[in-house]
Amino acid sequence: MVNRRRFIESGVAGSLAGAFAAWGPPAEARAESALSDDEARGGAARRGLRSPGAGADQRVPLHAAVFDERFAEAARFGREARRLGLAVRGVRGDVTDLWYGELHPLWRRQRRPIAGLTAYAALFCLERLAWDHGMRVVYHGEHARLASGEVEHVLHGPLGRPEAGGALDAHDALDAHDGRVDWPVQIASLIAQTERRSRWSGMPPAGRAAVARVLTPGSARGQGIGQPLHSWVIAPPARARGLT
Repeated sequence: MVNRRRFIESGVAGSLAGAFAAWGPPAEARAESALSDDEARGGAARRGLRSPGAGADQRVPLHAAVFDERFAEAARFGREARRLGLAVRGVRGDVTDLWYGELHPLWRRQRRPIAGLTAYAALFCLERLAWDHGMRVVYHGEHARLASGEVEHVLHGPLGRPEAGGALDAHDALDAHDGRVDWPVQIASLIAQTERRSRWSGMPPAGRAAVARVLTPGSARGQGIGQPLHSWVIAPPARARGLT
């Protein structure tokens, strides 16, 4: 059910996404994106990667993990992702620079997956922008603090389905009987381990996946969440009829 905060965030994010589409990339981004097909294929070959036309749903690695610097939980996610060998990108709610300066030119050359732990507005904008490149949210987790102090994790996608391509079970990772689970660290670990086992591209969109619900005793170090945070992976999805 959409509450007032979600409605406001959706409206702001929708306005931003519409503005991005209307403006198009600035001159610098257009120049960077205007590689010839030969240049794009050559660069991909030098990096050992296939060009976008070389095959559908190619299983390429994560490009980066995005975290919102305004939230302690997201910062811990970013630190763990970096420790596990993932490139990280910090934002402060606004993803405009990330989009224009990095993702738009990247996705025109190759559809590399990205992951993150952010507020909803950042996810909303990146998801809408990814649609134009044939990419979808293939994993989505909402992490909300309840009145009891517990944190409820509602997970859509492979982290809650251990049978899906060797992905891991979030229940085991997040369930802490001693009350000391650091869930942002565990989410980063689950994303990285799924990446190493099966790669994120080629999975079905998260909206079609089973839902898992996990409760944890609360945020580490007694810090609460002022608003729900969202963990996610955007990637080229599995081919399916009627994909929108």
